[in-house]
Amino acid sequence: MGRVGTESGLRSEQVTEQVTGQAAAILEAARVPRTRAELQEVGFKHRPHFIKAYLEPLLAAGWLEMTIPDKARSSKQRYRTTEPGLKMLDQPPSASARSRQNSED
Repeated sequence: MGRVGTESGLRSEQVTEQVTGQAAAILEAARVPRTRAELQEVGFKHRPHFIKAYLEPLLAAGWLEMTIPDKARSSKQRYRTTEPGLKMLDQPPSASARSRQNSED
């Protein structure tokens, strides 16, 4: 599998054990529930690209969750990093690379 967070964004099939770059910044910002606009301030100007390339794949991977899952378009909607997402953030990058290498042996 590939890495999470690329120059052009994320793809759900690229979501793996490793979080990189802007994806990590989004997860870090979402340690506290934040709106889409607040998360986008991490460095994204184009809303559709942010949603399609980062927000949706992080939600699909289970690393980010909605605070109001039944009302995705609610004005009160916030996003927060899940326990698996926090584990990815707190895991040293070399540890995920080692575990991937060991599984390939």
